[in-house]
Amino acid sequence: MKSRVLLPVAAAAALVAVWWIAVIATKTKIFPSPLDVLRGLVVLAERKLLWRYIGDSLLRVVIGYGLALLVGVPLGMVMGANRAIASALNPLIEVA
Repeated sequence: MKSRVLLPVAAAAALVAVWWIAVIATKTKIFPSPLDVLRGLVVLAERKLLWRYIGDSLLRVVIGYGLALLVGVPLGMVMGANRAIASALNPLIEVA
C-alpha cells in the first residue's frame, strides 16, 4: 500500500525538482519556476478566475477531440477501404 502512494508522490516530486533545477540552471525568462506557477494559481483563485479558465481549457480540448473524431475516423475508414485514396492522402498525414 505504501508503494502505491509513495512511488507516484516521489516521481512527482522528482519531476518538480528537475523542472526547478532546469529553470535555475538555464536562467530562462520564458518558463516559470514551480513556485511562480503556484503563485499564479493562487492569484487566479483569489480573483475567482481559475475555474473559469479550467473550464475554457477543457472546452477547447473537447472541441479539438470532437473535431478529430468527426474528421479522423471517417477519413481513416475511407483510407482503409480505398488504397488509391490512402496512397494519395498518406504523405499529407505523415507530414502533419
